[in-house]
Amino acid sequence: RCSSPYVLEISPEAIVDRDTVFFDGDPCEPETRSFGTFSELERAGIPKGVVAEVAVKDFIPLRFIKNMPDSYTAMVSQLRPTAVMFIVDHSDSMSRSTEIAGKKFDYMSEAVALIVNKQIDELLGVCSEGGEVKDLIHIAVIGYGAESYCAWDGELAGRGFVTPTELLAYKERHRSDKKPWVQARDDGHGSNCSGAFSLAYTMLEEWMSARKNQYFYPPTVVHITDGDIDYDQMRPFLREAEKIKRLSSGDGNVMIWNVDISPIKMTELILPSGAELGALGYSGLSLYEASSVLPSVMTASISPLKDVSDGLAHRALGVNVSMDTLSRLLKMSVTAFMTGGKK
Repeated sequence: RCSSPYVLEISPEAIVDRDTVFFDGDPCEPETRSFGTFSELERAGIPKGVVAEVAVKDFIPLRFIKNMPDSYTAMVSQLRPTAVMFIVDHSDSMSRSTEIAGKKFDYMSEAVALIVNKQIDELLGVCSEGGEVKDLIHIAVIGYGAESYCAWDGELAGRGFVTPTELLAYKERHRSDKKPWVQARDDGHGSNCSGAFSLAYTMLEEWMSARKNQYFYPPTVVHITDGDIDYDQMRPFLREAEKIKRLSSGDGNVMIWNVDISPIKMTELILPSGAELGALGYSGLSLYEASSVLPSVMTASISPLKDVSDGLAHRALGVNVSMDTLSRLLKMSVTAFMTGGKK
């Protein structure tokens, strides 16, 4: 049923990893027995002609996959740009107060807009080193409440992906205007995140189709929300997220980061894996499923936030994070691909 399957080569060492279970037959059959170690299975004996099974808990750690494809290494250039998309929750729950580095904000929407605008400025700085502007990173912003829309401000309103050349020209024309790239909004009655991801898919698919014959670094999507994903939203949200994650540039699939922010101090879960997943609530697990698995080439960029040398599959996710952690996650997620000598 798969038109172009990729067969992973798994090290036999995976069968002695923690919590592995051994079966002396088909686990779906009621008479099949399970064993906690291979030695127990050997002592019990396997009937001749029966295929036994090994069940590794949750997932196979990356350290056991011997032929993981080398991806997320394409060079970023003007001829082969990458793209960054911010999806920002503009629902009325973003009207709660918060703080960044001790500075209080009356509205979370203001704090998020400040952080996103700062990150856009930093991306533009990467594209304009030495006084020369290079269109290395195309940028888009989506906002959503009950409705979804492209969220650029001013004369850029309604635009999708915008090049650094256009953004910097706009900034030069309005150098005395203190309005940011993205305005703070918390006027959405409802939080239709699946609609926002549907719009994101359409924009990304169009942007990538225009470059289908090029080998370029895949786009990065950063979704920022403070709200819970209810049961009615969960299925369409995950369906749209999977559609986005299936988009590929040849160098890898689109990366989705989900960041759940909290206006109050709570236990933060950053790049969760393994036993940490038990602390995720219903909404957190939905965000986990919608987030991309971090590629190994990002390990160096991620290490300031978390040690990911355990070989587990870490997801691009932060739950219950503060505004300060949001700022660090954004900087890490949308600049990681620039650390490999991209030109």
